[in-house]
Amino acid sequence: MLWRNGVTTGLNKLNQTMESVLPNYYTQQEITNRENGEWYKNIFSANFLGDAILKNSGFMIGAALAGQVVSGAALKAMKLAEARKAYNLLGVVG
Repeated sequence: MLWRNGVTTGLNKLNQTMESVLPNYYTQQEITNRENGEWYKNIFSANFLGDAILKNSGFMIGAALAGQVVSGAALKAMKLAEARKAYNLLGVVG
């Protein structure tokens, strides 16, 4: 499978290890706010910034870079197709 390979499995194990070695400890007030749907009251706490923002920024950066790679490859493929059409119009055998 594409998503179940040595690299992703290793990174997942590393992530799980880091979360168990360096856990986030929440105050009772932070837990109560989250349970009551008042997550916005925790928005400037170190836990929210570290757990929700920083931890997930790695995913966002990875997704953006993967999107750039895919779009770059698609753009090159389209340019190759355009070049092939141009050669065919000129009568160049390819």
